[in-house]
Amino acid sequence: MSLPRAVAFASRDKWGEVALDAGLVVLGTLLVLAAGSELSGGEPVGLLVVVLFTAYAVATTVVLACVAAATSQLPTLDEARIGGERALAVRSWPASWWHSALLDLGLAAAGLALAAAGASAGGDWGIVAVILGLVGLWFLVRVALVVSGRRRRPGLWLTDDEVVVDARAGRARVGRASVRRVSARGRRLVVVLDHDAAWDLCPRPWRSALGRLDVLVLDCTEIGHRADDLAAWLATELGIGRPREVRNTPGRA
Repeated sequence: MSLPRAVAFASRDKWGEVALDAGLVVLGTLLVLAAGSELSGGEPVGLLVVVLFTAYAVATTVVLACVAAATSQLPTLDEARIGGERALAVRSWPASWWHSALLDLGLAAAGLALAAAGASAGGDWGIVAVILGLVGLWFLVRVALVVSGRRRRPGLWLTDDEVVVDARAGRARVGRASVRRVSARGRRLVVVLDHDAAWDLCPRPWRSALGRLDVLVLDCTEIGHRADDLAAWLATELGIGRPREVRNTPGRA
């Protein structure tokens, strides 16, 4: 079985990521130093919360920059299991996904802390506290959805019977024979179906926009294969354009 060509994580993609993270770290550090110098015993609790969150965001971004600098290869197709079934699978780079989740956790904690401070202050701050509390809860639910697996890291699974695609909107499953066309659009893999896929959707307020239910889209930006190579491989595996009965089975040469 011939797998799509792996593409090294280097050049503009890698060092562009590192440079962006480094710029955010410098900016965040300057903000912490500037705001921290104004802190004193009589300063509002809100300012302290903002400084602590910014320091936390800087620390997580430093880790992300170091991981990016040390990474030479983004995830590629490999054997895996889904629902007890053997599959070939690829998922997007976990580092940036978990960095985003950690920032969501920090925003949730900051929002709830600011809400508590506003509620204790009373008066007009009570209304502000309600708004900040709702914002904090919104981010907290996002984190819970990631931990529970309802909000999924982009990925693709190919089993003996199904094609499974994870996107930020949820998980879609469809039988192999239902795939009509596979193509690449820029850095996205596009799978067009004969009918709507079976979707396990993330709750509406926390999912990205969902287009047609009969089109599956995988963002390949943080995957170690180019979208066109992945599309050509998947089309071959599914037997599109040739007799389906001669298609390869996952994980078998």
